[in-house]
Amino acid sequence: MKEKLTSNLMLKIGSVFVAALLWMVVFNSTDPIEKKNIVLDLKYLNEEALQNENLVLSDGPKTTEIWVQAQRSKLSSITSEDFEATVDLNGRVGTAEDRKTVEINVSAKKNVEWGFASTSSRYPQIVLDKIITKEMELIVVQEGELQEGYQMEQELLTPNPSSITVKGPEKQFSNVASAKVVVDLSKLSDETSYLEVVPILCDSNGQEISISKKDLVISPEVVTISTGVMATKKVSIVLEGITGEVDDEYVLKNTSLSLKEVYIGGTKEEISKIENIVIPKSFVNVEGLKENQSFNYDLQAFCREHGVTLLNKDSNVEIKVEVEALLQKRFQLTSSNIMLRGKNNNYNYRYTNNSVLVTLKGVESELSSFNTDEIRLQADVSNLEIGTHRVVLQVTVKDTLQVVQEVWVEIDITQKTQSNTTNTIDSSSQEVSSELDSEGTVDSTIKESESSTTESEVNATIQSGSLSIQESESVLSSTEKKQ
Repeated sequence: MKEKLTSNLMLKIGSVFVAALLWMVVFNSTDPIEKKNIVLDLKYLNEEALQNENLVLSDGPKTTEIWVQAQRSKLSSITSEDFEATVDLNGRVGTAEDRKTVEINVSAKKNVEWGFASTSSRYPQIVLDKIITKEMELIVVQEGELQEGYQMEQELLTPNPSSITVKGPEKQFSNVASAKVVVDLSKLSDETSYLEVVPILCDSNGQEISISKKDLVISPEVVTISTGVMATKKVSIVLEGITGEVDDEYVLKNTSLSLKEVYIGGTKEEISKIENIVIPKSFVNVEGLKENQSFNYDLQAFCREHGVTLLNKDSNVEIKVEVEALLQKRFQLTSSNIMLRGKNNNYNYRYTNNSVLVTLKGVESELSSFNTDEIRLQADVSNLEIGTHRVVLQVTVKDTLQVVQEVWVEIDITQKTQSNTTNTIDSSSQEVSSELDSEGTVDSTIKESESSTTESEVNATIQSGSLSIQESESVLSSTEKKQ
């Protein structure tokens, strides 16, 4: 009986085993176990341990590859995110170019079977490199063209700071020759005072070097550039005038400016307010000046005051003041050139001296070409009675000349006498009378006699006492001309 029970138990156990085996066979045929490779990014830990020794990881694997094995239904959901591959650099300090063997540690976030693939080693080698730092001046490279009506001050197109610091593995500097910033001029205007640009590293041919930030660190990463772009305008320079008077013995000959117009720059609003640059007359003081003199006006001061920029290189205007010494020259005029104003028709007027001297002061060029016909002499006899009088003459010349001293003449005034002889001579001789009316105009009348008068006839008349001396001189003169 006992043997029979044991036989039945064994039979049941065998049936269960066979059933399980059959289940596994069936299950594996529908959801088999499969294997695949996954590439993991390597993460290096404790890099500061190298940096403290002024070293950096120069070369080493960036990834590692593992295999994973699971049933097909699970395998598809297993990714690289389920693993973490790290390399601990702590304690791996060495010298530059020193190769170090490191260990890759992989941790799985899921309970899955895995192992290193045959293509990857669990113990790779890394290479260390020395960290160096270089300071590099920034070169400004211009591209494009400015918009019409704008100008740029080259000295303002400078980066701030003017240099950058580049830090990284020594090997990475082998191709680095320069650093630059690029400015696109077509995008600039008077409203663009500053630009922020990124420095670029270049090789010896000026071509950009593509280097990741992980390899080389640039500081600062962004620099500021003062563009200096402004609207421009051409304005004239105007001298308002001068103050003071030159020395009495000199005359102001000429005033000239070394610059007549300049270019200014600024915003459109600022330059629209300025039509010209006015040099105030108080700036040029010629009081008592005896020689040529120059005054220098600083245009920068004007521009600063009005908030604009001078674009011309020369910021000074030279104002030349030229003076010329006054000379004196004497001119002799016959007394007959004197015009009498306010004559009394009952009087005879005779000059006791035949000529007068007029001294004029002026520049040599005018005095040398001056004609005495341009001198006008007048004497006021309206209040003079019979007798001899010393009369100061009114001398009129052009404004550029000065009468140096008083000019006078002696006039002898006598009463006119009426006689037949006088009337006869008056009707047969030439008379020239010059009178000034009350308003200073000249009344000249010339009468020609139809018959000639001989000198003997005139002398006979004079002896008879019928003519004044002045009238006799006039008649004699007329007679001589006829002969």
